[in-house]
Amino acid sequence: MAAFRAMHRASISAARTCRSGAAFCSSSFSHGSQIRAGYIAFYSTSSTDPGNALPPPPVNPPDSFNPDAATLREQWNYAVRQYSKWYSHAWGTAIFAGMSLFAVGWVVKGQNPITAVVQKKKAESEQSNLEGD
Repeated sequence: MAAFRAMHRASISAARTCRSGAAFCSSSFSHGSQIRAGYIAFYSTSSTDPGNALPPPPVNPPDSFNPDAATLREQWNYAVRQYSKWYSHAWGTAIFAGMSLFAVGWVVKGQNPITAVVQKKKAESEQSNLEGD
């Protein structure tokens, strides 16, 4: 545990001095890998002592600068295409589910389930008219 705490302190100091804002900024690739491996090993095991709990590593640090207009436009267009695809898939799924339930109703009733409801209401209204007279 002491070795992990030392690696954690090193990673915190490295992250503070890093210009790009990355969570693991180190001059040695292997040192950064060791820090990440320490995080993975530590957070994959459950700790029973809440005093030893460390904050989780940053998952997605913010960019240090805003991207140019072309990149933003490309990302926006990609997002619109994805949304359109998901939206059309959702409608397709809903229509397919409706048709499937209609088919199940047809099989269960033995006839068109929609006209069966309309005919049943007509028959009930005619019956009530006959009884009312």
